[in-house]
Amino acid sequence: MEHLESPESVVLALGGVRAVGEMTGVKPSTVYNWCHRDRFPSRTFLSFRAALLERGYEPDPKLWGMTALCPQQSGAAE
Repeated sequence: MEHLESPESVVLALGGVRAVGEMTGVKPSTVYNWCHRDRFPSRTFLSFRAALLERGYEPDPKLWGMTALCPQQSGAAE
């Protein structure tokens, strides 16, 4: 699974600015703004992540202002 660490890489993996705009119901200019801000709205995380996982990509949660849980924080037994 390829890890995506930039907004541009996420947008490209999802088919480009127009495709992401259609997916989220926003104008392409809004998608460009997300890329320039280096952050997506948190409301898009679940749908983007699901679509990216289907394509073989794992997005960095920091792109949505979230932190990833490391195994010690998740409560998983070792």
